[in-house]
Amino acid sequence: MSEPFGTISAILRRHAAGLIAEVDTADHLQLTRPAAADRKPAFVASVKIAKRYVALHLMPLYCDPELVETMPQALRPHMHGKSCLNFKPGKPVPESDLDPLIAAAMAAGLD
Repeated sequence: MSEPFGTISAILRRHAAGLIAEVDTADHLQLTRPAAADRKPAFVASVKIAKRYVALHLMPLYCDPELVETMPQALRPHMHGKSCLNFKPGKPVPESDLDPLIAAAMAAGLD
């Protein structure tokens, strides 16, 4: 399980400038937008090892449907719900598709 988690958490960290790691353990990384004068802190993304898969939650996917519309086809089978993508251990994570999606989601999460 640590293979997908390591890959996904590395991508999240690469694009996490301006975000706060609320949880940062060996099996869970949660990023939030810091509070500002005109807004409260808000959940942006997390990756967590579950029993049978690694779950990536990207709240900007829920808030901005255009991000989902531009999502590469390789990621669509991983979608579960409106803002969650699940990855099974032993299967490669499509990094070249996931990286730009996470980058766009992180940029949207800071707006």
